[in-house]
Amino acid sequence: PQGVANKRGCHALTNRSQPVLLRTLSLLSLIDNIPSLDAFLLKTYFEAKKIRLDQRYWQIAAEEEAQLRRLISRRVEPIVRKAVNDGIGSEAIVGRFLDAIWNPDMEEAGHFVSAFGIDHSEADAIFSAWKGITFYEYQLRRIAPRVRTIITWLRSRECVPADLKMHRPYDEHLLMHIDRVGHMLNATLLDIRHILGEYEKSFKALMNGSPSLFREFLRTIHAHYWLLGYCVSALISVVHLDNRCMKNLPSRHVDFETLSRLLRQFDVALDRRREQKSAF
Repeated sequence: PQGVANKRGCHALTNRSQPVLLRTLSLLSLIDNIPSLDAFLLKTYFEAKKIRLDQRYWQIAAEEEAQLRRLISRRVEPIVRKAVNDGIGSEAIVGRFLDAIWNPDMEEAGHFVSAFGIDHSEADAIFSAWKGITFYEYQLRRIAPRVRTIITWLRSRECVPADLKMHRPYDEHLLMHIDRVGHMLNATLLDIRHILGEYEKSFKALMNGSPSLFREFLRTIHAHYWLLGYCVSALISVVHLDNRCMKNLPSRHVDFETLSRLLRQFDVALDRRREQKSAF
């Protein structure tokens, strides 16, 4: 019968498509291990997992990728030198440990984390988070001037719309909204300063011969990575929204409706409910 034939056809189609579906679900599961969909983080994570995908997915210039790799290597190298025989190791040994940052399957990756009393099986997760934190530092430096501009503007009278009084009784609500968004931005920046401050503090202690703080930072690096990823990504969204709104408004003078809409968009970008992975 026709109905049976259709069911058989659907069953055959399902069997043929199942491997594709399973691969897609596997890739989505891997992507879920990264705080944001930045091309560099995705590319380096998939490369570390030995998963080959069409390079067009990443959309990152070779020059920018090389710059980021150099930046991360420079950030990590002093720590590697300190960990490898307290700086006495040969250049070849140091080089192999730096290579392990990008290839956590290398034996040196396990040796590095083991030197800090961490199980070698954690090397992949730790190196991924470590690279991610350095990447977000780089992104933060790029957007910091614009973030300062936005915060200064929200605190100034230039932010208050000229037609504010025409929208009573909603004028007070808008002023409170401005204040709330300013507090949300400051809270996001405080989290960033705390994480990067802990990183710098533990780094300096390690360089001075006291590894305990850096060991603890590595133990909790995954949580730091996810929170920093949320915070920096939220600020990038805010900057993007602000750029789009102010594109043709160099004076940054906006009317009541425009400001209300922009503040609502800032609210969504800075929503703290999105900041952490459920299994965090």
